[in-house]
Amino acid sequence: MKKVTLISIALATTLFTGCAGGSFKQLVDKQLGVPQSMQEMVAQNSDKEMATAFSVLLDPSNQAKKDRTIDVRGVKDGSIELSAYNFIRYTDKINSDKYNELYLTLIENSQPAKIFVDVATKRGNKVKAYKGSINYIVFGDDINTYRLETNGVSYQYTTSPTYIEFDSNNKIVSIMAYMAETQFQSNLPKSELTKDLTFFIVTGAKAKSKQGQLTNKYLEDCFLFNVN
Repeated sequence: MKKVTLISIALATTLFTGCAGGSFKQLVDKQLGVPQSMQEMVAQNSDKEMATAFSVLLDPSNQAKKDRTIDVRGVKDGSIELSAYNFIRYTDKINSDKYNELYLTLIENSQPAKIFVDVATKRGNKVKAYKGSINYIVFGDDINTYRLETNGVSYQYTTSPTYIEFDSNNKIVSIMAYMAETQFQSNLPKSELTKDLTFFIVTGAKAKSKQGQLTNKYLEDCFLFNVN
């Protein structure tokens, strides 16, 4: 679904610049803030270990599923944004009921979740899962959370679980949340659905700054389970 937007940007760029092929894609990616190499991605983010781990997604050969890639959408000093196009497809024959049964397993087994937990574990840190109700704090002004439905696509910003990495002093090191874009194949009650996901990883000083809003009491109320 999101690729339509990217294609529109790309087409506009081509009309004004005349670029084509690989250079054309690189120009579009640069405009979107997509790093062109692991070195560039690591340089753009203060959490070098997390940025290095997620930079493997820049190489298509490292994708866990070749038919539904996870793209690095943008990297800043305090955040890494990933787009999982066709995370669920109509052909998967998953409706709302089946998704409610499977979503936790799907997220836990996703490549971004595995990378995030692996980095935290290697650092000797704990990862805990929380309800997605904390996501508005996590997203802040970085993710537009005002869109509710457009052209049959609905946007969900509070989908669980949200992972938080804590150090040995129970201080927040990083956070991984995600939002979903859902579209149903038809208006029938049991219609199959498709989902695109945006994974948003908060790192460094920006992650630490969330601790003032994510108080111990609030996190206790939103706690789901220990991840590692």
